[in-house]
Amino acid sequence: MNSFRDCPLAWSRVIAALVLFAGPITMAAELRLTPSASRQPVTLPVSLEGKRMATYGGGALVVAEGDMAEPGVFSVYGANGNLLSQVPLKIPGASRVVVYDYSRSAAGTLVACGFAESPGVQRAPYLTWFSADGSSQKVIRTEPYYPFLCAGAPDGSLWTVGLEMNANLQEKPEHRESPVLRRFSPDGRQLGAWLPRSSFPGSAELVRGFLVASNKRVGWLRWSADSGLEAVYAEITPEGEITSFPLKQIPGFKSGIGAFSGMALTADGDALVAAVPGDKTEATAVLWLDRSKAEWRRVSVPVAASPPFFHIYGADTELALYAGGDDKSRVRFFRLEK
Repeated sequence: MNSFRDCPLAWSRVIAALVLFAGPITMAAELRLTPSASRQPVTLPVSLEGKRMATYGGGALVVAEGDMAEPGVFSVYGANGNLLSQVPLKIPGASRVVVYDYSRSAAGTLVACGFAESPGVQRAPYLTWFSADGSSQKVIRTEPYYPFLCAGAPDGSLWTVGLEMNANLQEKPEHRESPVLRRFSPDGRQLGAWLPRSSFPGSAELVRGFLVASNKRVGWLRWSADSGLEAVYAEITPEGEITSFPLKQIPGFKSGIGAFSGMALTADGDALVAAVPGDKTEATAVLWLDRSKAEWRRVSVPVAASPPFFHIYGADTELALYAGGDDKSRVRFFRLEK
């Protein structure tokens, strides 16, 4: 019996036909982070170990100093590691200030949220923001809405994710339809509110995660379980249009997702996430969102640590991250090549 193996000419015709109908065959280019050509690694005068994860934005890194839950001061470090300012966190009339989240916008605005207590044990949620030099501060009370995540956009608007609760931090039936995602103006007015609490089965995915804001969109990464995590990344426009991208499996992970260690939106609009495997002998993955295919692709990162571990602190035109194996006070900068 004749076969294609015995007839090279027949094979050539088949291949030509496949190319004709399928078009050019292309391979997806490797995604990689390349060390910055303009910014050298920075060694801060303080260690980042044992502290809340730092946040980067507007050319500076912010470190919360003091108690993990009640940091009293935010230290702001410049691109060369120098201390630019120390911003004390004070809420008028409060004897205790708890911080749920803090971040620094591309414009340099420092944003923080949480709740404050007065001497009479009266508890109230707050959203506060500081000017780039830390010289001025604005505060609004948001009760009964408790913001757990916060981010400042380059246009000066403020975004939060949170829950409505009573003063004992308990949800009540009347809170079920309250929106969890909110946007505020630079003077504190609420500009929009989306996603009712009833659309989420539990509160866990609303009280932890990452929220970042860029020129055109806000990115929100959330998850619920404590192990074997499955996440959802959502992008929101200023008008409230929401697009969601699931993040359930990581290429190369054998043990599933154990944690997330940062997220960023670059000035070019690229979304990147750091995912930590359940098995700590595996390498942390840096992932890039391919919006056109609604899928996440793994990014190659050139570091010597074994296994590699990363924290993503934030981004502007380049990504600021901690690489495992480095001194705990060092921050590296990378650009994404696609």
